[in-house]
Amino acid sequence: MFQVNLPIFIEEAFVKTREWTKDAPAVAHLITGPLMFVGLKGPYEIESAIGSMKHMEKSFLYKFLNRWLGEGLLTSTGLKWQKRRKMLTPAFHFTILQQFVSTFNKEVKRFVDEIETGNLNKPTNIVPFVSNFSLATIAETSMGSSEFMHTQESIDYKNAVSRISDVFYLRFSKPWTWIQPIFDLSSLRKIERQSLETLHQFTNFIIEKRSENFKTFDENLDDMCIRKKLPLLDILINAKIKHGTINNDEIREEVDTFMFEGHDTTAMCLTYTTMLLACHKDIQEEVYQEIIHVLGPNLAQEPSHEDFTQMCLLDRCIKESLRLYPPVPTISRYTSEDINTKFGVIPEGVELLIHLYDLHRNPKFWPNPDVFDPSRHLPENCIGRHPFAYIPFSAGPRNCIGQKYAMLEIKAFFCGVLRKFRLEPVDTPDTLVMTQDVMLRSQNGVKVNFVLRN
Repeated sequence: MFQVNLPIFIEEAFVKTREWTKDAPAVAHLITGPLMFVGLKGPYEIESAIGSMKHMEKSFLYKFLNRWLGEGLLTSTGLKWQKRRKMLTPAFHFTILQQFVSTFNKEVKRFVDEIETGNLNKPTNIVPFVSNFSLATIAETSMGSSEFMHTQESIDYKNAVSRISDVFYLRFSKPWTWIQPIFDLSSLRKIERQSLETLHQFTNFIIEKRSENFKTFDENLDDMCIRKKLPLLDILINAKIKHGTINNDEIREEVDTFMFEGHDTTAMCLTYTTMLLACHKDIQEEVYQEIIHVLGPNLAQEPSHEDFTQMCLLDRCIKESLRLYPPVPTISRYTSEDINTKFGVIPEGVELLIHLYDLHRNPKFWPNPDVFDPSRHLPENCIGRHPFAYIPFSAGPRNCIGQKYAMLEIKAFFCGVLRKFRLEPVDTPDTLVMTQDVMLRSQNGVKVNFVLRN
């Protein structure tokens, strides 16, 4: 079996890992310090690992996030995960998502105004702007209010997310810090402690504000969600007060999980899709014409959920961006039993690293894999493609609970932005210095020019 040794580094980790995995087979040993992982980048092998209920437990690496996210939906396993997933699924019901479109449109307008008032016709790093946008939308739709999202506290929160994500990846690259007492004596622990104080203060404030004068409900939860915009946080608070099935700490771990996953992943997708459209003016113009065809020339006309279903090219552009730049480039699992592959048997009790970035650039399934080509996602071009060759939202039972929410939010964003601005390139895929913590990031941000349309 192909084997590489991962040295202890951080600055070039992403690039070096891509160099090694490029020539590796679909299954390869990856050795970091004293521990051996098995890396997967083939769809058949990945389906065996995540396509069923067999290997539901995540890698021990996720335990590095426990002080922040506890045992929320991202990190929990077994019966707790199953119960929590069932509890939270109604918050992403189709009818609820339709009602959230007005919130997306409101926050897009705020974004457009912010760009127009001070960030036109100059290189603009879009990362902080799209992060503000996505954080505000997840706060209002899932937590019930976004009034505190445009404050110094929200800036501190986003900075703390960045710092604690760095700590996570640094721990992965420094195996001696996997030993908890050693980590607790390190400078990383100090950074983690300071970040956690900011993060937990922020989410505790959200929970306390929403809990004030909270009225419980007895109605069927699915019916309640369909009838009114019921934020995810309300489901959690009601479960605590009415049924005692969740406590304060467990509410916070879910709020922390959704605030993080619901804003950072979307922000990264918005970042790279904006850059790619700026770099491909012909495709950008086609998307703009599609939006105008559906919505008309009146900028005051806000898109509806039904409108989004008619924007097929925009949908393909987003999917292609997610192929090239999956916000979470690597996921992991722990094998609960042997997995048979054509490369040999992956034994029970092994840590798996599943490389989505490399999977999505596999030339066997994606000719000219580094080229931005939305036509790959035309229905006729998807025929015969392995269903696990494209999994930006993961797949199987532990797929992303909010993937439909994210796609609607992203479409709303580009409806507002492209009707108002032309996007001109500053950074390109060739100029980006890619890195990763939990997310796939550009080391120096991503800059574009926003130019007002005539």
